[in-house]
Amino acid sequence: MTAHNAIVLERGAKQIGDRTLWKEVSHTFHPGSFTCLTGPSGCGKTTLLNCLGLLEPLTSGTITYGGARIDNASARRVRGLRRESFGYLFQNFALVEQWTVYQNLQVPLKAARTPKARHGELIGPALKPVGLTGRAEAPVHTLSGGEQQRVALARLQLHEPSVVLVDEPTASLDDQNTRMVLDRLQHLADGGAVVIVSTHDPAVRDASMVDVDLS
Repeated sequence: MTAHNAIVLERGAKQIGDRTLWKEVSHTFHPGSFTCLTGPSGCGKTTLLNCLGLLEPLTSGTITYGGARIDNASARRVRGLRRESFGYLFQNFALVEQWTVYQNLQVPLKAARTPKARHGELIGPALKPVGLTGRAEAPVHTLSGGEQQRVALARLQLHEPSVVLVDEPTASLDDQNTRMVLDRLQHLADGGAVVIVSTHDPAVRDASMVDVDLS
């Protein structure tokens, strides 16, 4: 895991066409924190998450990470941040459905140049806390949506990102799976990561430490 650093958003604004989603948003996302982005549907929660994750640009304002400005970073710098520091959990999970669970979990290990001989000893323990012990060889397309999300969570754990960006993680989960997801996200925060979650779920908001309301 890379060093833990704060993400600082200063006077951020986002405009799409003639519509302003939000403006003058400033917040420091500290290492070890679990922060929720909340507000009514259409207020721009996911858009703000994407801006913080350098997936789309701000209209105005700045983002710094570890004291260095990143909202205007070069493509090479952004690739490096995604590889070394930023981890994403998307609503579509971004898994390769034709691959097995094991093959999908090898992706962050290969990116980190972890010796192949160690993959098995790392993947097994990553599957246990998400309730997928013994499912390493299952093709992803045979898993339920909830199980695929758990694979994505295990992959996130193996990546060991310093910044975790999560979009609506409990949108289609039952109570038991919601608790498991919140448990894993809190575990990442407890390990020192900056955890930022866009959500409309009161259970997620209540579990977080900080709430940035975009209403």
